[in-house]
Amino acid sequence: MKLKLLPETSWLACRAVLKDQAYKARFGSVNPNVELLGKLKDAGVKLYVCGQAIVDSGY
Repeated sequence: MKLKLLPETSWLACRAVLKDQAYKARFGSVNPNVELLGKLKDAGVKLYVCGQAIVDSGY
């Protein structure tokens, strides 16, 4: 049996998965997670963000 994990970020972790342009606009610096996010994407990992966390965080 093959399992699929669905990594989901919520609340404060939402900022970690912002695209670099959005991160710069919000925090004034590059997203320090860009390299890791790129590697995860290249490995086929799909990240999900909690919808309520997006609204609550103002993203």
